[in-house]
Order: sequence, then C-alpha cells, then structure tokens
Amino acid sequence: MATILFTIPANRADLLSEVHSSYTVKNVIIPAEIISKLEEAQTSFKEEGPDFILENFDTYYSVLHHAETLRPDVVHKAYNHLYKAVKEVNNTIIFLLDDPDSLNEELKTKMVNVLKMLTYIYIQFVIYLEEKKRKNQDDLVGGKGKIKEKKGNSFSVDKVQALNALSSIIQTEINMFWEPPIVEHDYVALVAELCFALLHNQSIKQEKQILTEIFGVLGNLVKSYDYGKTFVPRLIRSIRMYEHVVHCVSDGIKMMVNQFNCQSLIHHFVKEATEWQVDETFQDVQGTRCCSIFLTELVETIPDLILPEVMYLNKYLAHESIPLRVAVLNVMTEIVLKMLTKHDLTEEEKESRDDLLEVIIEHIRDVSAVVRSKVIQNLTKLQKENAIPLAFQTEVLSKVNKHLYDKAAAVRKVAISSITTFLEHNPFGANLQLSKAEEQLTEKRDLLNQMESAYKEAQLAKIQQLEEEWLGIENELKDVIQQQLDEGDDEETENEVQVETDEAVERIRSLLRDNKYKEAFMVCRQMKDGIEEVKDMRKVSEEHEAKMYLAILHSIFINTVKIVEELRTGAGMTAEDIQKIQALESIIKYFENTTDFLRIVDAAIEPMKSLLFSQTMSDTHEAIHFFVTAYQFQIDNASGGILEMLKMMRCSEQERKTAVVDAFKTIYLTTDTRNMAEHTTTILNRLFALLKDLNYDSLDDFQNIVTEWTSKGILDNSVIDRCWQYYTQREQVSDEDARAAAELLRMAAMGRNTIITKNINVVSNIMFSERHKSDMMFLASCCRLLAVAGLDKIDVQSDKPPFRINHQDAIFQNLANVLVENFFEKTSYFSEALHNSFDFIFRVCSKPIEVGEKILKQVDHRLKESPKFMFLIIRFCELLGCLAIKLLGYLDNNVYRELKRRNYLREERKKTTKNKKNKRNSRTRRSLLNTTSMSESSAVSTN
Repeated sequence: MATILFTIPANRADLLSEVHSSYTVKNVIIPAEIISKLEEAQTSFKEEGPDFILENFDTYYSVLHHAETLRPDVVHKAYNHLYKAVKEVNNTIIFLLDDPDSLNEELKTKMVNVLKMLTYIYIQFVIYLEEKKRKNQDDLVGGKGKIKEKKGNSFSVDKVQALNALSSIIQTEINMFWEPPIVEHDYVALVAELCFALLHNQSIKQEKQILTEIFGVLGNLVKSYDYGKTFVPRLIRSIRMYEHVVHCVSDGIKMMVNQFNCQSLIHHFVKEATEWQVDETFQDVQGTRCCSIFLTELVETIPDLILPEVMYLNKYLAHESIPLRVAVLNVMTEIVLKMLTKHDLTEEEKESRDDLLEVIIEHIRDVSAVVRSKVIQNLTKLQKENAIPLAFQTEVLSKVNKHLYDKAAAVRKVAISSITTFLEHNPFGANLQLSKAEEQLTEKRDLLNQMESAYKEAQLAKIQQLEEEWLGIENELKDVIQQQLDEGDDEETENEVQVETDEAVERIRSLLRDNKYKEAFMVCRQMKDGIEEVKDMRKVSEEHEAKMYLAILHSIFINTVKIVEELRTGAGMTAEDIQKIQALESIIKYFENTTDFLRIVDAAIEPMKSLLFSQTMSDTHEAIHFFVTAYQFQIDNASGGILEMLKMMRCSEQERKTAVVDAFKTIYLTTDTRNMAEHTTTILNRLFALLKDLNYDSLDDFQNIVTEWTSKGILDNSVIDRCWQYYTQREQVSDEDARAAAELLRMAAMGRNTIITKNINVVSNIMFSERHKSDMMFLASCCRLLAVAGLDKIDVQSDKPPFRINHQDAIFQNLANVLVENFFEKTSYFSEALHNSFDFIFRVCSKPIEVGEKILKQVDHRLKESPKFMFLIIRFCELLGCLAIKLLGYLDNNVYRELKRRNYLREERKKTTKNKKNKRNSRTRRSLLNTTSMSESSAVSTN
C-alpha cells in the first residue's frame, strides 16, 4: 500500500478505473454488507487512528456509491466516522511535525496518502449531504410554501465544524510530507472545491458565520499555498454562474485583504471581471450583470484598493457592453463618494476628484438610455452626499436639465428626480428666490464698487504712467537684450547666484528704473528658472527669445497686483478694509453661483409643467414632487407649476387626481409649527394666498381638492374653526382675507354640508352688518356660501323634504333691502352680488318666486320715481334676465323633481294602504274558514 499513491480524481467514478501505480477502488461493497463493514472500519480507527483509511477507503466509497439506496442514518454514521478521523489526523500531523527529523520517505508517502484519501472522501460526503439537503428542501416544498418534514431527513452537516476541521489541517506545515516540500495543486484545489460548493448553495446568503469560515479557508490557501492565480478566475466563474454569489463575496474579499494581506488579488479580480466581456462574440447577459454588480460592491467595500484600478477601468467606457460601462461609472462614483469627499483633500486628490467627475458627466450623453439614466442617478447620489463641488453644480444641473426632453421615459424620470434632489441638497440655503438673489448680487456689487472707488482712478493713472515710462525705455532695452544674446555671455550664466524669486523681481524692477538695462537682463536670465513669469514661456525658438525676455521684463516692470496693493494702502485703506473687500468679493462669487444655479432651475419649470401631463405616470409623479419641493424652497415661478397641477383634477385617471390631492396636502396642510394656533394660521395664510392667485378656470379644480379634503377629514376642524374666525373678523384681518375665508368655507361645505347648515345665522349676521352693507363682493361671497346649503339635488325617492328656509325669514328681507338700496348706487361688483343672491334665493328659499317678485316690485317702484340713468336701465334689464333664468332653472329642476318626489310618496302610500287592506281581508277569510271548520266538527261529533 505504501508504494501506491492516491491520486485525487476529477470525478468520483474515475476511482473505479484501474490506473497503473495509482490507487483504485477494487471492491464496491454491496448494501447488505455495508453496516458490518462500517463497524469493522470503526474498530480499525480506534486501533490505528487516521491510518485506518488506507484499508477502509473502499468501505466509505461504497457508502457514497449506494447512498441513494441506503438508509439516511447509515450515511450519517459513515460521515461521523470520517469527521472524527479528520479531527484526529490533525493531531497526528502536529505530533509528527514536532520531530521533523524522524520523517522518512516511507512515512511521508503514507501521510500524503492518508491526507489525500481522508480529505477527499470526507469532502465528498459533505458535498453529497449538502446537495441532498438542498434537493429535499426543493422537493418537499408544498404548493403553499410549507415544508413537510420527513422522518430521517432531519440530519444536516455542521458546516462550520467541517470547515474548521479542514482549516486546522491546512494551517499546519503539511508541505513537509511532500517531496519537494510543496503541497500538490490538486489537494489545494480539493479543499477549495468544498468552499465553492458551499458558496453555490443559495442559503449561504443568510449564513454569515459560514461565509466568514469559507473565506478564512480560502485566505489560508491563497496566502500559504499560492492558490491566488487559480482562486481569482474560479471565483469570477462562480459569480457569473450563480446570481446569489455576487452578493456574498465582497465582505469575504475584504476579510482576505485585512487578515491575509491579499491586496495583490484586487487587480486580478478587476481584470478577470472585465476582460472576458471584451469578446463581443461571447454573450453572457447574466454573467455581465453579475460582474458589474461585483465591481460595484467591491468598490463600496474596499474603495482605497480600487482607486489605483480606475485608470485601468477607464478604457472600458468605450466598450459596447452597456452593463460594463455602467459598472465602470459606478466604480468611479463610489471612489468619489468614499475616498474624495473629505474636507482636507490635497491638491492631487482634488484634481483626481475633478477628473473622475468630468468623466462621469461626459457620459450623461451616452447613446444608451440605461447608461444615461445610471449616470444621472450616480450624480444624484453624489449630490445627496454633498460630494459635488460648487464649481460643478451648475454644469451638472444644466446637463441634467437637457434630459427633461429625453425620449426615454427612464431617463426623464431620473432627470426630474435629480433636479429635485439638487434643490433639496443645494449648497445655497432654504430661500432660493432668484429675484431676491439677483437683487442681493446687485447690492453687493454696488457696495464693492463704492469701496474700491477710492483708488480705481489712481490705479488707472499709475498704470498709464508706467506704460508711458516703458515706452520710453523699450527700444533701448530691446537693443541691449539683442546685443547680450548675440554675445552669448556664458561666463555670467556659469556664476549664477541663487536668490529668492521675489527678491530677484524687485531687483530687476529697481535696475530698470535706474536705466541699468544690462544688469536687469542678466538677473532675469540667471533667474529665469525661478521667476514665475518665465515658467510658461521657456520653450521658445531662438528668433523669439529676445521678444520673450522683453515680455518678461515688461510684466515685471508693470506689476498690476503690486500696484493694487500699494494704491489700496495709499488710499487710506487699512488691512481690515482690504479683508472686508476680499470677503465681499467672496460673497459676490457666492451670489453669482447662486443666481446661475437658480436660473437653471427656473429654466426647468416650463418643461416640468408639460411633464405633468405626460402619458407616463412616472413623469407626472416626479414632476409633482419637483413642484412641491420648489414651492418649499420658495422658487419664484413655482406657483405657476402649482396652478398647472390644478388642471390635472380634470383628468379622468384617478391616480393623477390622488397625486395632486396628496401634493396639495403636503404643500398647504403640512407645517413645522409648535402649537395649533400657529399651525392653523400658517395653513390659512397659504390657502388664502393661493385663492388670490387663482383664475376663474382653476377655482373649480381647487374646489374639488378642498371638497375631498373635507369629506375625508384631511382638513381638520381646527382649521375650519379658525377660518370662521377670519370670516367673522374676530381676528384682525383685512376684508380681502374675510372674503377669502368665505370662499374657503364654501368649498369645505361642499364636502361636509353641516359646515353651513349649522351656521346660517352666523353668516346672516355678518353679511348684513354695517361694515359690509355696501361691500357687494363680500355679499356675493356670502351668498355663494349660503347657496351650498341647498346644493344637494332632490331625491325623488326620499320621504324627507329638501332643506329650505321659510320665505318670510329675516334673511330674505334683509337681502332684498340690501339689493334694492345698492341697485341705485354706483357700487362695484353689483352684478356679481345680484346673480349670487338670486342663486341663493332659488336654491334655499321655500318660495323663491315670491321673494324675487317682491324685489322686482320694489326696484320697479323706485325706478319710476328716480331719474333714468343709463346704468339703472342696464341693471334693471340684468335683473329681469337673471330672474328669468333662475326661474327657468327652478321650474325645470326643483319644482319638477319635487313634484316627482311627492308623486312617488303618494304612490307609496297607496301601495301601503292597499297592502294593509289585503292583509285585513286575508285575515278575515282565514277567520271565517276557521269558524266554518269548527262548526262542521261540532256537528259531526253530535251525530
């Protein structure tokens, strides 16, 4: 046995084929003998230890061979034997390695065989039992998702113990048993295969401890057994084949990096996950998607190690694979988010951040809608984390704004959402009124001009003076420079004296003023590498060298920055004044950025209005969210979008109406006040402001919203009570707000009729008070409010009469008096009051014709006695027409439906009377029959 080597087979069945000088299974035991053979193997293990496998391998192989026909407890018994043996072999290894000199060739060969045979058959058992368990779970799931348990199938392998047992073995120096001392690759791959087999089971997603043990074993194999080159492609293949694996590996790789120093694998992972996708003839949609997810999750886990790989990944942005481009852009986004958002970034890190952002922004114009939408999502994600610098804000927002017209619905949706997010996480504050920002910018610029006016004229004069002086010396200086260049004075350049740049500049300026042109040129020539002005002008041809030096000397002679500093100080400015100017310049820059940002947001409003009515509901929802956010940030033209949203209440789709109702609830009914009084006041002020902006067409749409709020209890009683206080002017409010309160109460009463029916006297007292006696607009509002009490149609099958007020009630007498009195006065809005008054009378009055006739007679009587002004004739004609139209509607609807109702009640009473009569007749007939029957019975018994 010692001369025969055990070769780890690719397939278990290969052990049945005879191979020269390699171990083969010669005796597959029949199922009937397996139990007794297992007992013999157990006895052998107690006597020989792990070496027992050399003589009993066939027994355990036979258990696996007949596993489907054997009882489960037999298989489990065999597994337990092997687990104990694997644990024991670890002790044996430690014992032997304590004295490495005692290891001879024969012992090493035997231990290699023991290790390979025991490890192989044990791993095969673990894999089989796990696969069996998975199949049982799949097969035993009933139609309703309930697992029906079977006896004997409850055994499961303790995977943590199994992995720990193998981990203990590979952590010892088992390479000492091989010659040369390198563990063969097949054995390493065998141990790794168990890890991958467990990883392929979907249940691994919930088993965090097992995942930790798996990557602990793999980390040891990579670190100690040079398994890295095989591990990377093997793991990527698993990611491509099994979708769940991609979500399990990123934390494991991080653990391998931290605990086993596997940083060098990261480049290979990135390369392996991307390179295979370059072959356009090979299509693997699932694999592409999974590898893209893998890269994204990897950068989220270990961004510092992925950062050096960005330049390698950048080349794949030109590749045809959409998921690959998305993955690379995701990686760049996460790098910026995780590594380049600190406040103390170095200049190099800032440059890297800006470069990555430029690449990401560039792909917002990608030909693929999927990539475009993902880029916008990534930019939105960066904005939420305040990772986009101020310099990029307007550029990004401007480019996103253009995609509001994108032909792809998914891109439009994320573009709208992105603009909303830029508003919500803007760096400019909560009040984003463009008009106010422009006003403040103008104010700050004027203030800066005022502060700088003290030295601006002197600055221009000084520069002009220096220019004149330069013109006086330019020709002579040019000749000196050309002469020195022709002579090629190498001696001077060899004896260069190292001086500070600032000192050299001052020296050159002083020499020029003293007409020492040669010395000035020599200093400039000697110090040209150190002078800032020279750095960008060094590489020029010889023929332009004289012009270059002349330009350098000119820039030194007329130093504008130096002039500004000197003149500021000379104009009486202190260091504090200069700091104020610098701070003001920063503020102006801030307001310039703010106005640029808000102009782009303002430009988005019109497209957003059109998207409200998009056929795609996602566009509508996102556009509504944008206008809600814009209103909360006080964007100037947001109110236009709010009014446009009202038109959606005319649409037939209930989803759109519900979205608008919820949006208006958020805008107008949600506050952050601390007490109820402030809460209700804020709500009413918002609603009144909206009412004042509404045109006549939108009034009914807003009415539908308020009606729904009231009917569903969204507009609570505290707001309605406060509105009554505004209407009655118990609060100090204007007449305009009182009219707005009346209009809001009218809309609310349409959703809950008792709001007005229980408060008719309150309205009557207010509308006829001395304060509002001649206010026809207020009278019209009150009449519209009162008319709601009679708004319900008459139910022709109801036994209850409609709500009506007696025609002799004081409210109608007072109304008639007010109308007649103001009829002859040139009061505004009389026509509106007239129409709404008759609408109220014909809806609520018990005898509206009599009230209308009374008003007409009073007007006619007074009209005959008064001068016939044209406006009176026009009003009288309007009165006749209004009365006629209301009378026609009253007869056609109210009178007709009331007659039908009364007729229905008469018919019902007739039916009831007839039924009662029929029941009496029926009882009478039954009584007579009973009497007759009893009489006949008595006669028979007498006979």
